Amino acid sequence: MSPAAIRPPVGPLAEIIPAPDPAPPLRRPELALPPWRYLPGHGPHPFRQPGGHLFTDGSAPRPSPWRVEDWEVDGRWGHGLDLFDQRFYWESHEVVEALWHNIPRAHPAAGLAQGLIQAAASVLKRQLGEARAAQRLHDRAVDRLRLAAEQLGPRTMGVELPLTVRELERAASEGGYPLLGRPQSPICWAR
Repeated sequence: MSPAAIRPPVGPLAEIIPAPDPAPPLRRPELALPPWRYLPGHGPHPFRQPGGHLFTDGSAPRPSPWRVEDWEVDGRWGHGLDLFDQRFYWESHEVVEALWHNIPRAHPAAGLAQGLIQAAASVLKRQLGEARAAQRLHDRAVDRLRLAAEQLGPRTMGVELPLTVRELERAASEGGYPLLGRPQSPICWAR
């Protein structure tokens, strides 16, 4: 489907998850953000239904190979982080999950990816009013991210994990939307 044919939701649906204001800077600005934020059950499914912003033939996109060692040069990891920070939680979940499938389960980065997937899912469940599921996913995400910080260090793969955990805890207790913690030192994301 051509971008011109994509019709984002209108009315109250358009702002179910508002854009961040101000928007945090993108890690991978060369990779486009979707035209709207998908919330399950609201609007066309991104790749399963015509009108979805990733729709082709109704099937899920096929993940391509990815190596965790290439996280800085392969834009998909940074794009998944950008999607989270720009509040495209469903889309972030999908991008990071596709990469997670390529990480050996014994590698500590698998826990990091799974923690980010669960963090995105917890925000979506909270937004959908599913408090118990949101809390369960939040708790698992925080546990996995804390373990990743122990195994990989507090600043890894473009994420400052202790700050991310604090943001997740703040958003879960006070409401609002979390941001992933960013390391203070600059990271080169371009090739």
